[in-house]
Amino acid sequence: MYLARLRQQGKCRYFLRESYLTPEMTWYYRDLMDLGTSPEAYIEYYGGNSFSVSQKLLDSLEEMGCDIDGEGLETLLWDFVDPEVRHCVEHFRTRSMKQKSRSKEDTLSPAAEFHPFDCRRIYYLKYGNKNTAAFHRISPRPFQWLKEKSRDEIEHRFMAEEAVIRPTELKAYIFACLGLDRHFMSPFYQTYPAAIPQEEADAAFLNDICELNQDASFWLGMPAKAALSPYLIRYVIMFFDHMYPRPRFAEHMFNAFMNRHRHHHRPPPRQQMPVHDALALLGLEAVDPSTLTRRQLSRVFRKKAQEFHPDAGGNHEAFIRLAAAYQDLKAQLFSA
Repeated sequence: MYLARLRQQGKCRYFLRESYLTPEMTWYYRDLMDLGTSPEAYIEYYGGNSFSVSQKLLDSLEEMGCDIDGEGLETLLWDFVDPEVRHCVEHFRTRSMKQKSRSKEDTLSPAAEFHPFDCRRIYYLKYGNKNTAAFHRISPRPFQWLKEKSRDEIEHRFMAEEAVIRPTELKAYIFACLGLDRHFMSPFYQTYPAAIPQEEADAAFLNDICELNQDASFWLGMPAKAALSPYLIRYVIMFFDHMYPRPRFAEHMFNAFMNRHRHHHRPPPRQQMPVHDALALLGLEAVDPSTLTRRQLSRVFRKKAQEFHPDAGGNHEAFIRLAAAYQDLKAQLFSA
């Protein structure tokens, strides 16, 4: 069961729908209930932060023989819950959702079983990666929600998830999801699609969107259409009504130049101080190094450090030499 949103006469109207499998093993969808323009009317409050889906809605669905999931219905209508209540219970709801068990790895279907356009959209929305051709190399788990759903249900979920994309990203999003970079072999164009000549980019987009519109495998379970599908019209708007983010060519070229010519040199290792010099700095020149214990050395160093520390009025350079002497003695006398 899912919530479908349709725009009619300038207003959004909401429908409860469900996907179902036909005897021909094709997933179709059907309307269960028209919620009108105000789905919040089907939410009841009981005081405090408690709420639930109205009994009227539950009874109507039960009369239709639907398998009712109260928690699932609350999730569908979550955006219409009173904002103050939503803010108070969000933490508990999120924690409850995290505790739900996940499907086992051996039940996952590989990405190759799903349409590439769906996989590219999921890959971009999850990782924000424009190189959507790599979707087949990741775990198949992100694609599993596509299973056992009609095309209508899938598209409504994508519409909800695409709502969070910033306007400056929309054109890059559809460029990546359609895989338009395959039409342009230049690595520069693949990195900066804004540099592609406008007519060539438009032609590639229109070609691919028309091919997708005629792809029967993509539209299984949907009624025949004589024109461009309403589900694809939004992508036409994304592509032609938005611009790519302005690339910073100068900054990119400068960074690329510096990275090509930058050499990283490790500083030469510091030469260890001779044992007798290090002992002298610690005031232990009269001590036989072979009889010195680690504890004795540490005690002497702490006492000297209090004397030479800059915070106690000591000299900074002298303190650095003292610390170096201590480290060198430890390395030479106790490293074995």
